[in-house]
Amino acid sequence: MKQLARRYCTWKNIDKDIENLVKSCKDCLSTQNNPPKAPVHHWDPPSTNWERIHLVYAGPFQGYYYLVLIDAKSRWAEIKAISEPSTSLNTIKLLNDIFSTHGYPFVMVSDNASIFTGDTFSNYCLENGIRQKFIAPGHPATNGLAERNVQTLKNQLKSMINNNNNKKAFI
Repeated sequence: MKQLARRYCTWKNIDKDIENLVKSCKDCLSTQNNPPKAPVHHWDPPSTNWERIHLVYAGPFQGYYYLVLIDAKSRWAEIKAISEPSTSLNTIKLLNDIFSTHGYPFVMVSDNASIFTGDTFSNYCLENGIRQKFIAPGHPATNGLAERNVQTLKNQLKSMINNNNNKKAFI
């Protein structure tokens, strides 16, 4: 716009006047793109499987709470369902079941829920050599790997009900 104006006329502070005109133009503002979102911290890619895992709870959804755990390297998903509300103790039990197959991870990324920040869970991680990392409070996108799999899980469960499949067979 500035170049076009400079072809036909010129005056002192033409650029600043054009900028002010555009900033105050209602039509220009209504078609303007929203400012880009702040970039999300990208995790460094792990060098081995089970080096870093991401976990989150989903639920209650259809009467169950789902522990969703994703390996950052292989994208292997482990999902465990429980019918009672999640606590540190039943989370540890579910994780022990998963870790008995895959071994302990080096780093565990989770949200700041009291389940993961409590003394019981922190001691469990210390005893097993797991380093805890927490996502930024109120920004679930920083744990996007797990959050995306929660969406996939919910969509699959909904489609199973819509197709009159027995959801108990999945769990």
